[in-house]
Amino acid sequence: MNITKSDKVYQALLRSLKRRKGFGIVFVQCSTAETARIIQRIQQDLPEKKFRVLSLPPPNYKRDIFGKKTPPVENLYDIVVNLPDRENINILLIQGLEKSLEPYIKPGYGGDGNYYNLDTVPPILSHLNQRREKFRDDFSNICFVFILPLFAITYLIRRAPDFFDWSTGVFAIESEVLGMENLNSDYDSLEQIKRSIAYFQQSLAICREIGDRQGEANCLNNIGNSYQSLGQFEKAIAFHEQSLAIYREIKDRQGEANSLESLGNAYYSLGQYEQAIWQILQKQAKSHPNWLQFLTEDEANQIGLNRGAYLELPPPSEMPPTIPVNKKLWMAIDLEYPNYQLLLFNRSKQGTVLYCPSFGYAIDAIMDKPPFLLPQKYSWAGKTGQKFIFKETGKEEFLAIVLQKPLHLPWLTPKREEALPEWNAERIKELFEELEKQGNWQVFYQTFEVVE
Repeated sequence: MNITKSDKVYQALLRSLKRRKGFGIVFVQCSTAETARIIQRIQQDLPEKKFRVLSLPPPNYKRDIFGKKTPPVENLYDIVVNLPDRENINILLIQGLEKSLEPYIKPGYGGDGNYYNLDTVPPILSHLNQRREKFRDDFSNICFVFILPLFAITYLIRRAPDFFDWSTGVFAIESEVLGMENLNSDYDSLEQIKRSIAYFQQSLAICREIGDRQGEANCLNNIGNSYQSLGQFEKAIAFHEQSLAIYREIKDRQGEANSLESLGNAYYSLGQYEQAIWQILQKQAKSHPNWLQFLTEDEANQIGLNRGAYLELPPPSEMPPTIPVNKKLWMAIDLEYPNYQLLLFNRSKQGTVLYCPSFGYAIDAIMDKPPFLLPQKYSWAGKTGQKFIFKETGKEEFLAIVLQKPLHLPWLTPKREEALPEWNAERIKELFEELEKQGNWQVFYQTFEVVE
């Protein structure tokens, strides 16, 4: 079976929408003729999601029988806020926004249109730019999916950059109808994306010149998304990693989340499933300071004897928490999820391992009252007194998944012959597919620096 580029892009779109929990902005690029088919296909392929299709009416400058004209839509927020049962919508599919742009697009040099004159800014785009925080705060349960032709996405990028910056990119789905007309359209689409990259590169240079770190990160992320649309995933990853570093530096959580999701999509498209799923889960991780601590023998004894006395955690530090090198340590996981299953992963430059459940450290992965202390008494490390020892300095990352309904995958059953379960591509995909079937699970993430 020959899998086309459009098939891959469509599957990436489905993965993004399937794991989306709450607010998001997604753009799907396709021809106007294909819009209805794409909407129907998305709804059929994601039956577990609650959809609403919003068709924006086209303007009509001729008077009807009552003497009225239909102006372009100018205020999307008011339309959404008045949708019946909007609190239960997971995904809002929006079509027809391009009709509110067409009256403002004027001819210009190079076929780009006169994008830069203030009188060409459609009110609906000004409104989206100015009220994006209201969309995020008031529609926290809705993922907005705008289905648009390429010219409208290009126009939106240039005239509503703030709103576009919060998107997870553009999923470009080509028509399945063959013929010279589509070949020309595909060529034009590629040229438009390349022009967008050039535009973002110019903006990037200006942002760096004036020291605008937020704008720099936004431009880098948009360049990465553009390269993803071209199928150049290695280039996309390079730009997303740069944007991620800046978002973290300036503490922009929304930008960080968008970059992580874009990175996950790019790694998944390359078949690098460990990187992809790590980025995707990290993006979904809840902010919970000090949920994971490493303790000396005396501190662990106090917790073991007085489980109800573990009341007050130290305040979170601005600097990454540290782990002393070559010390025997206990691990305490302080999460209030009684009777949930815990999956605990550790990633460092040596690789990724599963600590819980495992024969090595945690035979029983069902959490009781916090803190959940490792190694457990009957594990290999508990019997031998090995505990946790970090022998190299550097960064250690920990990711915990807590599940209300335990997973019963064979490799999650602790075995003596595999003390720490192997973390391979087949198991990674299997885990992710099982997680996507469940609704009630949470992710937590923490980094440490191992120091002398």
